[in-house]
Order: sequence, then structure tokens, then C-alpha cells
Amino acid sequence: MTERPIFFNGDMVRAILAGQKTVTRRPVNPQPIECIVPEDIRTARRVLVGDTSKTSWSWRGVIHEPFPSALARHSPAGRAGDLLYVRETWRAPAGLDSKSPKAIADACLDANWEKPWCPIWYAADDHYNRAVSLADVEREWGGKGKVRPSAHMPKWAARIWLRVTSVRVERLQGITNKQAMAEGFEGWYAPAYVGLYGPVGPDAVEPVEDYREDWDDIYGKQDGLSWKANPWVWVFEFERVEAAT
Repeated sequence: MTERPIFFNGDMVRAILAGQKTVTRRPVNPQPIECIVPEDIRTARRVLVGDTSKTSWSWRGVIHEPFPSALARHSPAGRAGDLLYVRETWRAPAGLDSKSPKAIADACLDANWEKPWCPIWYAADDHYNRAVSLADVEREWGGKGKVRPSAHMPKWAARIWLRVTSVRVERLQGITNKQAMAEGFEGWYAPAYVGLYGPVGPDAVEPVEDYREDWDDIYGKQDGLSWKANPWVWVFEFERVEAAT
């Protein structure tokens, strides 16, 4: 069993906390450019997993099995049973603003704080992780510190842990409304109303459309990753678990 980080924005963190998000899709990188069975099996295996002796490589070969399942063995989130810890935007106390995450951990251990080693605020829902009063934190630590990006969150500060339950590879546009809802997207409905120039609506967006708009907001400007390009994506299904010790 392995432990790996995974990034989520504030909306998706809130959806996980609410139990509304149990799956996530991420682009396969690099995107497969062929689906063939090369004559040279050794070459196929080397290219499939990525040969670090080459300056560039791509997913190219399939060995005795369908392409998506062959690729899924090399998932960046591991396999079923592996753990993911969520990196999200956070704050430590202002008195620690000049310290790196490792230095924070060292300072808090020196002060006899137990894990997670210092007061932390999580930006997605402004959740505060300690059982001490905020007044004491304000007095001793200086209150909320600077906003720290998710990329700078260490494992010890993570509050959300996920166990991977399945991994597969599929085309982005293969997502269904049911799966879009499992991604945390419910769609929306606007009833009809009378506007300045007459009746408007009703209007509705299904969960898949809601998801498509969000995907293109993130990946739409990246070559080959837009919804229209229909890229190959990793599909990670997961369940929330207690923090690893």
C-alpha cells in the first residue's frame, strides 16, 4: 500500500466533505498517441511504462490485453487499496508565517504539540483543527497567518484521506450524468421568469454539462485536453477514511 498526494480545489473539497464526491478524473499525461501491438514485445513494454533513457516517450503499446486496462496499471494514484491525502489551501498561525512547513512541524514538536502539530485553518470551509480556543491562538500565535497554496501542504497537515477503490482509463466524454454527480456536479435548473424583454426560460443544465464547463475552465486551453478533444483520462474512485498515522 502506498500513500500519495492529490490536489482538489475548494469546491471539490467541500463536495468530498459533504459525501457528494467519490470519483475524480485527471488527464493521462502524456496522452496516448497509438493503440497498437508492436512486433517487438520488449520495446512495447519499455515504451508503455516510459523509458527514462529516452529524451521523450509516449504510451504506445498494448501487450496481450485491451489498451485501457494495460494503461491503468501505471496509474499515478496507484491501485485499489492505496491511500491519497488531499492537498488544499490552508493557513498556519501568523506567528509561523516566516517558517516552511517542515520548520513549522519542528517548532510545534518542540512546543509539545501533537499531530497535526499546530493550529490550521482550511480555506475551503474555514474549518479550524484544534480543540483550544481561538482567543488563545490569537494571543499565543497571532491568529490566522498567510494563505498557503495547496502545493505547499505537507502530509502531516492533511485532514482528508481517501482510499482508492478502483482505477480505470476511459475517454472523457464517456462520463454519464450519474458519474458527473459522483464527481460532485448536480447541474442546475432556472425556472421561467419575465425579464425586461419578455419571458425567459426555463433553463436547465444537466450534471454532465455542468462537469464539462468545469473541465474546460481547468483544461480547455491546454493542447489536446479540452472536452472537445475527448482526451483519455484516469478515473479514480475512492472512499473517505480516517487519517493515516
